[in-house]
Amino acid sequence: MRRVALKALLSAALPILLPSVAEGSPIRSHAYDERLFGTWRSDKERTLAHWQFKDGIDPKAKETIAGWFGRLTLTFSRSKVITFFEGSRFESRYRVLARTDNSATVEYVNEGRAEIETIYLAEGYMFKRVGTSKNFEYFSRVAA
Repeated sequence: MRRVALKALLSAALPILLPSVAEGSPIRSHAYDERLFGTWRSDKERTLAHWQFKDGIDPKAKETIAGWFGRLTLTFSRSKVITFFEGSRFESRYRVLARTDNSATVEYVNEGRAEIETIYLAEGYMFKRVGTSKNFEYFSRVAA
């Protein structure tokens, strides 16, 4: 009984956690993805060029949101990602759960808590969804 319930739960959750499975994209599982390796800096200009603000947003609120970007740096190695934000450094283990030709679904483990996100990759930049919104933050690769 438990096995059947678990199987049903996973069948329902997998397309949500890994959308490319539901879309029929080829998935290859890896512990890491070399395309992520290196340092990435939040690209404020590119992010704001694609950002969809709510209609009628207060200009001060818009300015506050715009101020969030361009200050975050991520450095990926084979098993760790180091996050730098305004002088603070945070290190986390990660692994790639799945990947396609243009994305990698990553699981981060922070203090025993797992977080899953899909990172989309393009030539010289990557982007990922901001929270549960329809917006993405863009990152440009930093030359070594």
